[in-house]
Amino acid sequence: MFCLLIFASAVYAQNPSWLNSLASGGTVLVGWLVEVLTGVALVVFFWGLVKFISQSGDEKAVASGKQLMVWGVIGLFVIIAVWGLVEILQNFFVWGGPSGQLSPPQTS
Repeated sequence: MFCLLIFASAVYAQNPSWLNSLASGGTVLVGWLVEVLTGVALVVFFWGLVKFISQSGDEKAVASGKQLMVWGVIGLFVIIAVWGLVEILQNFFVWGGPSGQLSPPQTS
């Protein structure tokens, strides 16, 4: 299917504006996914914190709470690190710059 779209653009020699809309739609989807995963990681961390504090007498519950907090922090770290890497790559390739359009890097 993708080959047919590219072939149609090449035959008609059209400006592939659909590529810009596809890229911006993907950017919106990834942004939404990052927000949801960050929220899930925060909920996991705080659920572990609540479990750790509320059941401080039970050793198994304390260990489980610690484990949840560790996984929440690891999840937040991974999400933020990947998000930062994507931002660096976007700035390097000028992906969706000020106009929101794909543009080649500027040379001076």
